[in-house]
Amino acid sequence: MNYTFKIAADSLILIEKGRGKNISGDNLPAINIKKQNLKDFQCQIGERSNFLSVIAKWYDKEKAVETIITAGAIEPSFTIKKRFSNAETARLAAVGKLDQFKRGKSTLSLGLANGWPNIHAEGNIVIDDLHDEINGKWVVKSVKHSLSNSGFTTNIDAIVT
Repeated sequence: MNYTFKIAADSLILIEKGRGKNISGDNLPAINIKKQNLKDFQCQIGERSNFLSVIAKWYDKEKAVETIITAGAIEPSFTIKKRFSNAETARLAAVGKLDQFKRGKSTLSLGLANGWPNIHAEGNIVIDDLHDEINGKWVVKSVKHSLSNSGFTTNIDAIVT
């Protein structure tokens, strides 16, 4: 796993990159950004994994059957070879693998017309009025706040969650 860190209040804080969570593991609040807030934007839709769903199997001892859990709903599917001991572990493995296929494949760069000081790295942003492939939740990879004669501006680089 990849982590990012910062020092705050005489402590070293480590958090997993690209998850948009705070130190307690809770989701950071999402900040909605509308088309009208943008000065410019650029999105690169990365080559997507061929897999749009993931199948995990677990063995139900009470019923003596192998049970399938699917994350995602569209084929083609990737099947995890390992058989899990319970439904929750299988579900978490399937969701985690599907996230792995999605994460970091697409990038988004936004220039905001006005500065937004509440946006920070590892925070969540939501776009809902640009384009189907852009709309959705993104995690801020980096942010640059600038103050110049032109005013206060914010530029964001984000990855899909």
